[in-house]
Amino acid sequence: MRAADPRTVETVAPLVEAELAARPLAASFSERVAARLAATLPNGTDMREVARAMHMSARTLQRRLGQEDTQFSEVLDRARLGVARGLLLDPGVALSEAAVRLGFADLATFSRAFKRWTGKPPGQWRRS
Repeated sequence: MRAADPRTVETVAPLVEAELAARPLAASFSERVAARLAATLPNGTDMREVARAMHMSARTLQRRLGQEDTQFSEVLDRARLGVARGLLLDPGVALSEAAVRLGFADLATFSRAFKRWTGKPPGQWRRS
């Protein structure tokens, strides 16, 4: 703050510190991107939209992920897998509904992706 009012700083500082302490920091940039993706599924799976939401260009997003030896598609898969596991633990969520919530066009596409990620189709994973 350019002209910080000491009383304002004294009042606001503990509130800011408490808010920051309550928010877990992601260990890496790719984890922050994955968290962003998980929070916006099924929308927000476009790299340009994610980059814009994180106040950077798509190229900068790619470059930062590349510094961690990962790609946007890999981070998207990781985010989808995390959300998928949570959805599949709820027996009230149909497999087709889970596919839609994850941004897949249909159940078959979701099933192929889930099997690629885990080695099991979603229905079998749910039962085990």
